[in-house]
Amino acid sequence: MTLKRKKWTEEEERSLIDKYADMQADGILDRMRTREKKFRPIATHVNAEHHSLDPASYPFLWSWKDACTKVQNMRHQYLLVKQKVISSSAAADGVGEPDWSEGLSLWPNFLRYRHVFGDAPLPPKPPEPPPSLEPLPTDGVLCLGLGFDCSDEDGGFGYEEATQVAAIAITPPPPPSQMPSERRKKKDKRRRREGREWGKVFAAITELREREERLEERERERARRAEEKEERDRERREAEIGDRMRRLQDDERDWEERMEQRRVEWRKKMEAMIGQHRAEMEQIQARVLHEQHNVVNHLVEIISHWAAGGGSGGIPDVGVMGGGGGAATQHYVSQMMQGMHHVNGMLSGENRVGDDGPEDQFIGDE
Repeated sequence: MTLKRKKWTEEEERSLIDKYADMQADGILDRMRTREKKFRPIATHVNAEHHSLDPASYPFLWSWKDACTKVQNMRHQYLLVKQKVISSSAAADGVGEPDWSEGLSLWPNFLRYRHVFGDAPLPPKPPEPPPSLEPLPTDGVLCLGLGFDCSDEDGGFGYEEATQVAAIAITPPPPPSQMPSERRKKKDKRRRREGREWGKVFAAITELREREERLEERERERARRAEEKEERDRERREAEIGDRMRRLQDDERDWEERMEQRRVEWRKKMEAMIGQHRAEMEQIQARVLHEQHNVVNHLVEIISHWAAGGGSGGIPDVGVMGGGGGAATQHYVSQMMQGMHHVNGMLSGENRVGDDGPEDQFIGDE
């Protein structure tokens, strides 16, 4: 399958010429040092104006090399149209300035190119052959201006003619009727040789054009592959950046979840410790109250025995031992009984642990 040859449309040529004129008017082209810097924005402008908007009507994507080559080709096209306009004007009246508007029928962008790039002189015409030689059928077909007439194997020098001249000096000249036929044969032979040479030149030019087209196509293919690789690299970099951002967000979310879990565990641990401490304090308070209750019971028993068996037991009577100490002893016993009743009322009341009032002041270290 052969690739379709890329061809510029009239609208794309017009956009190229207009963009070139704008950059030339702004002085941008004078500041650019290389052809790539000059024609890359022009090619980008043409692609944005046509291929990006309507790929079906403008299927080709032009590079800066395509734009540079197109400018050179437009110069040749301008010279051909100019030559045709001058030829038609000379055939019409022979004098006067040619009507350049006639070039629009041959090339719609003829005047636009002339206005932007200026007029270009026509190449000089090739020298005409001597009047003694008849024009060749193939002379001027390729418009190369070569026009050489000495392409035989003798380098343009007729050794046969020199031999004949020497023979004429020795022998009498042949009849005049034979000379034109020999010259005609030589001319026919020379014409055939020149035709073969022209065929070789035409084949060489055709091969050069085909080679140039292949090189241009290879260059366009290389540029297309480079653009595709750059696009793939850009997409890969964007994907890597997106993956990195997602990983960072996931790591941050995991860190927050771990911290929240640690805070919950710490809160539960602290609540458990506080509950355990509170239970231990309640046990300690209950044990202290129990010990106080036992001590008070023992004291009450001792005092009760002492008060009941004071005259007959082993404890001597205070009234007997001392003269007037009986009243003091009775007063002391009455105070002890009141204290016992007070302690019994305190223990039989509500079991206060942390909010005990002034009644608990009797518990202390001696």
